[in-house]
Amino acid sequence: QGLSGLFFRHKHNSGAMPRNGDQGNFKEGSVRRLITQKRLDAGLWSSADACQRVLMVIGALCLVSGCCALCINEDQFILGRLGHAEAARALLEVPCNGTLPPAASFNTTELDALVHVNGCEVSGADILKQATTLDSAQAELDSFRENLPAEGLHGAWLKVHLERYSGSNWVAVQRAKNLHASEVIANGVLVAGFSLADELISQMPGSPVQLRSSSSNGAHVYQGGPLTSQNMQAHGFKLYNGSPTAPVQGDVRVWLSLGAPSTVSVLAAVDGRGAGNGQLRPWQAPFDASAGAPLAVGVVFSNAASAQEMLASIFQENMELLWPLRLLGVLIIWLGMSFLLFPNHVVPDFCGGWCCCRSMPPAAVTAFTSTVAAWVFFFYPRIFELVALCLVPVMIATAAGFNVFRCKK
Repeated sequence: QGLSGLFFRHKHNSGAMPRNGDQGNFKEGSVRRLITQKRLDAGLWSSADACQRVLMVIGALCLVSGCCALCINEDQFILGRLGHAEAARALLEVPCNGTLPPAASFNTTELDALVHVNGCEVSGADILKQATTLDSAQAELDSFRENLPAEGLHGAWLKVHLERYSGSNWVAVQRAKNLHASEVIANGVLVAGFSLADELISQMPGSPVQLRSSSSNGAHVYQGGPLTSQNMQAHGFKLYNGSPTAPVQGDVRVWLSLGAPSTVSVLAAVDGRGAGNGQLRPWQAPFDASAGAPLAVGVVFSNAASAQEMLASIFQENMELLWPLRLLGVLIIWLGMSFLLFPNHVVPDFCGGWCCCRSMPPAAVTAFTSTVAAWVFFFYPRIFELVALCLVPVMIATAAGFNVFRCKK
């Protein structure tokens, strides 16, 4: 009787129970079921046929996937919030002369000092000289030395870009003829007396390199073989082995980009093992490893930027997908609930009886519970485990049928 009250909504105006002769009409017109009493007594799984059980398995997988997506999404949100707060507490402002406050730490096992340098000059390196000693870029730079700027290349990084004309578009490729797309990160780049890790140097903004015309400037029409300055012509920032204005299928063009900002702002951790004052590396909040990957803070902005602006940009990246992933998780749970609770409607009449609408309340409850469970598990993992163990008997009873657990007189 108690279960009947939970899963039936009566339309009978009178408080009196129907007479025996009216039982048929009462059952047909006076209820709108979420889940029928018969299916609960027999068990959702036990009362389903083979086809319905397949749908129930698919629904269970969707349900688990949606719950996992919600939990992972909430974990990342929590880590981002906590990481942002920890970063704000660990922040140290460092002037461009590199003088560290006494509170800065060079602990080699935990980078707990988050330093901010604002609008400091970048001392670059002769990246051309360095790049020509590397196999990855030597062929490209040697082949087009006549096209490079007369003043050389001084910057933090250098990239060689290759593109091939395919269809009606230029498509980036990794290899073309004798050339390879490559990247070189300079050694000896300093900001405020600190050296920088490669992850930070690669964030520095760059721009295309203005190439010069060679003595021949593509006078020799390309007829195969290696691509060089003798059979490619400069047009703007790029070199073409064919016509720059009327490319044909298979044409190749080459261009260089150089990261050479004059001033940058950096927000990162200090590692005392680096050169000079130390090395700037990405900073991580000191969370327990079991809580997941903490928020990493290692940002380079061009020109001047405050620490608050840089921290806000990092947290905003974590927030961009928060609500879209929440909505996706709820939709997957809703689909899973429809398959899991109402496979008897999905098969014969494709969700007749408003099974999708009737599955929305339990889907909303499940999504909300998953979200709350993610927060509880993050902060109170033992309580979460206890509640999960208490729910196991209820799930078994629902699947096997409540009749199995009733005491028969």
